[in-house]
Amino acid sequence: MKLPLLASALLLLAPAVLATAEPTPVGTWEITLSGAEQGLAFATFEEDKELTGYSLSDDAPGIFTLAGTWDIDEKGRLTGNYIRVVNGQSVNGTLAGKVAGRGITGKIVAENGNFNFKAKPQGTPLNLTGDWSGLAVQKRTKVGQSYTVVPTALPGVFDIIGSGLAPLGGDFPITGTAVVHSTGRVQILTSSELDEDAVIISALAGKVNVAKKQNVLKGFETTGEPVKVTLER
Repeated sequence: MKLPLLASALLLLAPAVLATAEPTPVGTWEITLSGAEQGLAFATFEEDKELTGYSLSDDAPGIFTLAGTWDIDEKGRLTGNYIRVVNGQSVNGTLAGKVAGRGITGKIVAENGNFNFKAKPQGTPLNLTGDWSGLAVQKRTKVGQSYTVVPTALPGVFDIIGSGLAPLGGDFPITGTAVVHSTGRVQILTSSELDEDAVIISALAGKVNVAKKQNVLKGFETTGEPVKVTLER
């Protein structure tokens, strides 16, 4: 009779033990940004309450890094502050959110605008490595492009090197950066050097499935014109 009684006691105690577990953001998260900028980020909340990360958005000139601190109360309310650095320029911001289950949601107030964010635990980032071809469409102009995508030292971040065929003949170099989450959601920033005085920056976003024959990304160029790129691998 002792074993059944012991098992019953453990079952009664289990909910109480689970109820005392406090919410925590400790770990690495995949973050989606919306608001003043659209983008993707990876952020790590350390046990010593340090915050580090990196991100790419549609309004930044490249990958930016994050460093800051965080705190949380017993109800899962998360607060923090950080400094964002890109190309030697820094921006300060604060965050406030809620840790619930396997997700974090919240808001960011920063010198470059206000944002909403959603986070999920980091998974295995999609591997974009390899050669790709693309067709960029801007208004009625279609431009064939080719790219080689290579991984960087940062998980989920890739360099893009390629070229495009100019409508009036000849080709032009393309360079860029891509950030991708485990869901296949991707943010891309490319620079197309048409000539010494004409450099077009394109910010693209969407979802990529490497098993599909074609993937479509949409975004805007520095001219403000919308652009759509159809990718094939």
